[in-house]
Amino acid sequence: MELNITNGLYFNEYAKNKFEGVFIPFNEAMIDGELLFPLFDNNFVKKRIEVHNATKEDYQIKMQFFLSANNLKNYEVVNLWFGLDTFCQINMLTMLAYLEQIEYKGKIFYQAIDDSSFELVNLKTEICLGQFISAYNQLKNGQPIFTKYSFIDSASKDYLYLKNKNNRFYCYIRENIKKITEHQLMIDILNDSAQCG
Repeated sequence: MELNITNGLYFNEYAKNKFEGVFIPFNEAMIDGELLFPLFDNNFVKKRIEVHNATKEDYQIKMQFFLSANNLKNYEVVNLWFGLDTFCQINMLTMLAYLEQIEYKGKIFYQAIDDSSFELVNLKTEICLGQFISAYNQLKNGQPIFTKYSFIDSASKDYLYLKNKNNRFYCYIRENIKKITEHQLMIDILNDSAQCG
């Protein structure tokens, strides 16, 4: 049996209508807040609830599939459908570290998608476990990571840059927070980040 884990609810709904199989959204935003390990234990859940300003019940409903390792172990193949952007790649790194944590034994494939068009970006890539808990913990400790997968490594560098309070986005916000509207700040930052990508 195959399980498809998607980058979130919107793509998940699209994929369920377009493809055959079981689709579960990974409804997290690991780029927000601090990275925590072990994954999905009581401390992780407590801290993630604080980051999302959610109730325990809401978080448990949203993430219920991932709160029990046995749910994933029931599948022989896990397909990960995530974008190539930093947000998605940090979520995918978290998922890969979790699969290692629960000692998942099946096959894992990654299908890159374009978040805006939902188009498939490349052919499926098989992912081999054995390096992701270590990589996740290095990133958690503010160190760059080096895996066999350049798309994850590249996103980790962007993640560390974004977490640095002296990056150009933070500086721009600090300099302009009282000069322009929040809406204009968001537009400026989105335009700036699009030019970098």
